[in-house]
Amino acid sequence: MQKLSFMLAIKYILIASPVVVAACSAMQMPDPFAVPQVDERPNPHPDHLVRLGDNVTVVPSQLGKHIESISWSQDREPMTEKYILVSGMFQNPREENAIPSQVPLYIHVRLKDAFSKMCTKEKGKDVCSFEVNENFRYGQDAEKTKRFLVLHDRSFTPWQHRFMDSNYIAIMLKTGKDTADTVVGPMAEYLPYGELYEGVSEGTAEAIKQAFGDQLWLF
Repeated sequence: MQKLSFMLAIKYILIASPVVVAACSAMQMPDPFAVPQVDERPNPHPDHLVRLGDNVTVVPSQLGKHIESISWSQDREPMTEKYILVSGMFQNPREENAIPSQVPLYIHVRLKDAFSKMCTKEKGKDVCSFEVNENFRYGQDAEKTKRFLVLHDRSFTPWQHRFMDSNYIAIMLKTGKDTADTVVGPMAEYLPYGELYEGVSEGTAEAIKQAFGDQLWLF
């Protein structure tokens, strides 16, 4: 009887062990997008997009005017964090005679002071400029025509489409024009981020979300 019980126990272990191992492996295998990564696809940084080391100009008085909650799921738990929405202007040093272009910024509220310290104010004007460093994450559309910047905790893992809500788009349209008027001038030409933003509707907002389908990338 004891021998029979022992053999049954061994048989049970042999049958169950692959299931247990598979379950453990599934739990231990990291999601490839669980943490931000460097984009190793071909030509991740086309010349026309803002990149590491570039300078972006913002209007400090805009900081804190537009604060929005962004939600996502992380480690199977819901997360909601508040971000300051502000537009920057980018004068591309790699393209001769390029007109300034708009760069949307999402700054976590707890990093407002840190961001302000890295932004050098221009004397006599309500503008300041900062250099894009490795603390920033970026999102861009699949065609690599547009890019936005995010400054938040390194542990946060929202995907790009979380920043593409139609309400955020409308805010960026407004702040983009206000920033351009201050930095470039009311009559000056600039490239709005808003070729995607113009004529915003639920349909176009959904299309934009689909275009920004990846994680936020590391520089």
